[in-house]
Amino acid sequence: MKKSIVITLLASLWATVVIAQNAETAIDIQQKIDAIVTEAVNAAPKIEDELFAILPTPQGWTCQRQDLREQNSQRGIAVIPSVSATCTHEFTSLRITILLAPETADIYCQQVDLRQRQIAEGKVKPDLFQFFINDTWKIQHASVITGCAKNGLAFTAHGDRSEQALARGPAVINQFLEALVLSDVSSILNEADASAQVERLNHLTDLLFKQSWNMVKIIPTPSEAVVTIMRPVSQEIRGKIIAPLLLELGAAPAVTANITTKDCKVMVTLSAGPNSLLEAKTTGQRWARKGGVDGHIEGVFLRRNTDRFVGQERVDGTGIEALVDDSVLVRVIIPGNKPCVNDPKIVQTLFDQIISHDLSVFKRPM
Repeated sequence: MKKSIVITLLASLWATVVIAQNAETAIDIQQKIDAIVTEAVNAAPKIEDELFAILPTPQGWTCQRQDLREQNSQRGIAVIPSVSATCTHEFTSLRITILLAPETADIYCQQVDLRQRQIAEGKVKPDLFQFFINDTWKIQHASVITGCAKNGLAFTAHGDRSEQALARGPAVINQFLEALVLSDVSSILNEADASAQVERLNHLTDLLFKQSWNMVKIIPTPSEAVVTIMRPVSQEIRGKIIAPLLLELGAAPAVTANITTKDCKVMVTLSAGPNSLLEAKTTGQRWARKGGVDGHIEGVFLRRNTDRFVGQERVDGTGIEALVDDSVLVRVIIPGNKPCVNDPKIVQTLFDQIISHDLSVFKRPM
């Protein structure tokens, strides 16, 4: 009997992680994650106060801060210093977000540079964009306002699209942006608190990556099967997508595996990411919420509610989705819901093998 495993990420990257796991168990890593999250969450409010102080109030403008700490905590991103505010001027308003996120800021800087280059080359109409740039800031004003400060702060804003606001044109918003680029952010980016927070976030994402590898090790590998392993965000592509840190912290640790036999293909997903848990509990069928009678059939789904897990499974045996140990979402699904003829119980078998492990070691602090 053969077992073939295809790792879709770079082998050298995974090899580095494998070596590290020889000395660190999932429990060891989880304890470190808990400690860093606690430190980062406690440190964020002071930095956020300084971020809000950046927002200018030129004549006629006022800014009201929005408290999103609880929401950010549920999404697993309360560790990122961020401020949301609504700034208003008569009939015009801006919904603003500022993040201490160097990678995201770098992406926004690149977007501004690219747009200016496209305009210079005649590929984009110049009247569609306005720019506000100095030695500290790079901001572009279009339908959405994006920018960065010193490659450390990421700035986004959405303007009011009411008829009154549109009739007044962009002048009032430009007034606000002109004042913003005059604000001094060097004290924030150069201070020890911000630097320490960035280091914490980098360390946290590295630990979450290692935990994703620990998840890989509990994916079953049936005889004569090809198992292709994937992750939502890898370190190799971090920095090349929008808001990579937000995506990583909301999704990890997580892993997806395609298990292919001669007769069928099964997709297995394990995720302890706060965003995934929140979605499964609060949207759609909300199948990850506790409650319901175990074994109750409604439509094509059988409700599961046991001491260890809660979820649903298809009555035809082609899929199980469950929140296990109140920690990890486990999905074992045959795409297309076509039963595996030669192994009709493969979904149940794989699920049982996965939950034979203690999945509480992957529980993310919210």
